[in-house]
Amino acid sequence: DGSARILPLIIALSEVDYAAEGWGGEVPPTLPKHEKLSGMMGRDDVLGWAEKVLRTALKAVVGLMEPRTWGHAENYLEFFLTMLKPEQGLVDKIFKGYGEGLPPVQVVHFMMDMQLAYTYHKPPRYPFHPEQHRKMERLAADNPGRVAGFSAFDPRRSDWRERAQYALDHGFAGFKFYPAMGYTPSDDPDYQATIDAFFDFCVANDAPVFVHCTPNGFQTREKLGWNAHPARWRKVLDNPRWENLRLCFGHAGGGDHHNGKQHSAGWMAGSASEWKHGDNFAYNVVALCVSKPNVYCELGYISELFEPSAKPAFVANFQRACDTAGKFAFLDKAAYGSDWHMP
Repeated sequence: DGSARILPLIIALSEVDYAAEGWGGEVPPTLPKHEKLSGMMGRDDVLGWAEKVLRTALKAVVGLMEPRTWGHAENYLEFFLTMLKPEQGLVDKIFKGYGEGLPPVQVVHFMMDMQLAYTYHKPPRYPFHPEQHRKMERLAADNPGRVAGFSAFDPRRSDWRERAQYALDHGFAGFKFYPAMGYTPSDDPDYQATIDAFFDFCVANDAPVFVHCTPNGFQTREKLGWNAHPARWRKVLDNPRWENLRLCFGHAGGGDHHNGKQHSAGWMAGSASEWKHGDNFAYNVVALCVSKPNVYCELGYISELFEPSAKPAFVANFQRACDTAGKFAFLDKAAYGSDWHMP
């Protein structure tokens, strides 16, 4: 009956260790051991307890999110419930959201291999390889011509080459590179040899790399978002060994971001001097796009643009980007990416 399906979910909720997950704050009331559930609690008691747990979880998540980015609390709930959908449910919701009567729309997904970055967490329910690979491979097969995808790279994986080759052999287009999770494209103190070998692999296979490029993002507790500074990529791209590396900067540097004492005004820079500041991620991305033949960017998830007052600064900086002199026109290097499920 229904209780037989609900009980495993209730048990799973009861076993969440909020302190270990780093959430802190109020801990939900403890549920009796599941072998005593049927005899001690009625349906209303169990559902009432589960509601308290869910409220506590949502409160903890809301406390971790930046209000300026996420806005109203219901936005968290929308994101939370959206991310609980199965993969095909996400695809269906994407296309339904865009509506009818449009030219053909193609969705590109970018995977993230997060397990080793968050070592204090339990292993994922679906290991990145092979389960997550297979799920996304099946999703592309079930949506021919509509869904394509990138796998992910983590230099801490000793078998990264086998995983990367599997991805290319099974239809993935390229790889996601996420410096904020604990590594850098150049001068990495721990993993540089592996990262260099990965770049060699990508050039040899003409596989593009999509890199997260804002000062924050899904950074770990060490807050290493500054690892994504575009200046770190110039050293890679200036090396003839990787001059043919195809690279796309995700978010194109992002909006106005602080990371501790570090600051990038991004696409929200308020003046020409602030725009050209050496630590402005957006300006550095533009400079690489107009000077390197295989470098691109996508402008997605600049959350300030939800506010009408932010539009003039963005338009002014976009014009500055278009006016930037180089071998290549910026408009030939820039794409719009929605980062759909985030905003």
